[in-house]
Amino acid sequence: MTYRLLAAGDRPTYAVLEFNPSSSSLKILKESPAPPNSSWLEHPAIKLDNSSGQVVYADSEDDGLVFTLVIKEDGDTETTSERKTHGGTAHIHCLKDGSGIVSANYIGGTVILHPTDPSTGVLSQTSESPLLHFPYPYEGQTPPNKDRQQANHLHQVIEGEGGKLYCSDLGADRIWIVQRKGESGLELSGWLQCPPGSGPRHAVLSADGSKLYAIGEMSHEVFAFDLNDDSQPLLPIPKFSVNIIPPTVPTSHQRLMDSSELYFHPKIPTTLYVTNRWELRIQEREPHLNALPEKQTGDAVAVILLAKNGVTVEGVKHIRTGLDVIRGMQITPDGKYAVLGGQEGGGIEIYEIRGEKGDSWVKVAEERSVSGTKDFLWL
Repeated sequence: MTYRLLAAGDRPTYAVLEFNPSSSSLKILKESPAPPNSSWLEHPAIKLDNSSGQVVYADSEDDGLVFTLVIKEDGDTETTSERKTHGGTAHIHCLKDGSGIVSANYIGGTVILHPTDPSTGVLSQTSESPLLHFPYPYEGQTPPNKDRQQANHLHQVIEGEGGKLYCSDLGADRIWIVQRKGESGLELSGWLQCPPGSGPRHAVLSADGSKLYAIGEMSHEVFAFDLNDDSQPLLPIPKFSVNIIPPTVPTSHQRLMDSSELYFHPKIPTTLYVTNRWELRIQEREPHLNALPEKQTGDAVAVILLAKNGVTVEGVKHIRTGLDVIRGMQITPDGKYAVLGGQEGGGIEIYEIRGEKGDSWVKVAEERSVSGTKDFLWL
């Protein structure tokens, strides 16, 4: 069996690659023109009957656009629709019922819903799609991180039970609870309060939907919420906090490492994967710091092993990669392989995931020529 994947990011093209586990080979099949800084890719939530090829969604962070793409059999990519997001788009979420997509604007601090055609995935060209703005909790005061939290910065949208949308806001230290209003509107209904200065970036839901886990980009901590608790605002579960920085980096050198992606293993509901960034460039970003005594090959992935209750941590392991600034990690739906990319160097690496807990990774393929990646999709 061979796998195909789509790579995008701060690069001039979309790249379709083929991974063959039997030969441990990863090769580029086709490259097609891409808009500036296409930093997120997403599958439709429902299967679409499109004979032209496979439908996916992509953004342009720089141009403030969201696109419907069709990936053809030969790997060529065709744009079939686009809409403005009216901000710097960082993430796309496809609604579970297939009726639309919600985009999160990092620049602008808003979210927006665009309805889609349920058969083709094409974005509606007539919907009103008003922007949803959020209150800024640090108005008139100095935020915990004055360099990064000067305004709302929406980073991601995920969907829970009953159509609830959870929107991570790095600038506000909140994960907003949002629900649909009419054909193309959204409304605010509450929030999850994150630790001050944590900068929530990405979140995931437990398999049973009862808990939400979030990674603070600036605090490097994973914290959790009990969604069965109706408190408003909802506070993190006490005493649950996991630092994902590898032990080779002292606290004095962690300030600008910017934690990134967060995923559950698709078949093991107690294993979380979280990516680190910028370890190789700590001294470049903060020249006043002494160089670390141990030079690493690349950034590390933290593996958090949870007990069945979801709130007891049984262990944290680190997998060392050869990638410079991990930006983009996706796991195959069967849970057998993980792909990661180096935004600043190292290309693309694929790891086989082994062990009962999915905590043993072995690199099986790489493609060093692909640069600037920020996200992937297994096709």
